[in-house]
Amino acid sequence: FQVKNRGYRIETVEIENFLLGYKNIKDAVVVALDDETNREKFLCAYFVSYVGEVSIKELREHLGKNMPQYMIPQTFVQLEYIPWNPNGKADLKQLPRPQLKANEGFIPPENEIEEKMIEIWASVLGIEKEAISMDDNFFFIGGHSLKATILLTRIHQIFDIEIALAEIFKNPTPCELCTLISLTKWEFKPGESEETEFEEIVL
Repeated sequence: FQVKNRGYRIETVEIENFLLGYKNIKDAVVVALDDETNREKFLCAYFVSYVGEVSIKELREHLGKNMPQYMIPQTFVQLEYIPWNPNGKADLKQLPRPQLKANEGFIPPENEIEEKMIEIWASVLGIEKEAISMDDNFFFIGGHSLKATILLTRIHQIFDIEIALAEIFKNPTPCELCTLISLTKWEFKPGESEETEFEEIVL
């Protein structure tokens, strides 16, 4: 089935075939789901393995070697089985809504800049900050072009730094963005109220 994601038309069966080509993947279906705003869609891959739990990180790497980034699903959900209709289509009503959670090898923030960045990401993406690792890809955990624009606005408000939209695609992780900020020699000012300042920009 053809869907539109990030401005590209994608044949989901192509993604499914690459998923099925990965070790231990028994069954797979890729669907386009509405985000929380109901204005944009994101790709979600549901899959079943032959044995045990599959590493999502390794699965992403496998897909990244075989297809462009815009075709890689933003979320992955491992199931015991995929519910199919008699006509051979996945029963979308029985597929669970994906829940974002901390990735393998979770990396927490270690300084003021990183903590502030994680807080911004949590607000923009609408997820718990404890679920965001410093090496998470913005576009793999619910981000898209519109949210990237909001992210840049928040970064400007907090750090008083202008970052071009293209930099989000070049540096899609909190760690990489914090490196950009550090290069500007931004410094946290003692006595500055982090909580109050952050609450003022929450939409």
